[in-house]
Amino acid sequence: MVGKWHLGYRPEFHPLQRGFDRGDGNPLLRDTPFKAVHAPMEATEKYKDRVAAIVDPLRRTHAAMVIAMDYAVGRVLETQKHAPAPPQGPSLRTKFTP
Repeated sequence: MVGKWHLGYRPEFHPLQRGFDRGDGNPLLRDTPFKAVHAPMEATEKYKDRVAAIVDPLRRTHAAMVIAMDYAVGRVLETQKHAPAPPQGPSLRTKFTP
């Protein structure tokens, strides 16, 4: 998810003061919420095969879900490395006036 940061422009409302560990120097927010490891407990055979040594089926499925999420997060991070920098300029800092 990409969106504009709407908590304000004062320093105490900056993303770095609200739990984010880095920012791009502008008021844009990037968030990728993963819902992978929760009910329903489902995983593809591709990932279950990687943890075939786990005997308990529920634990095996959970482990497969973690691996799938880890892979997806890795893909996001790798893509981010090669993505162009977000646009910057006065248009991003313009306050809305009704």
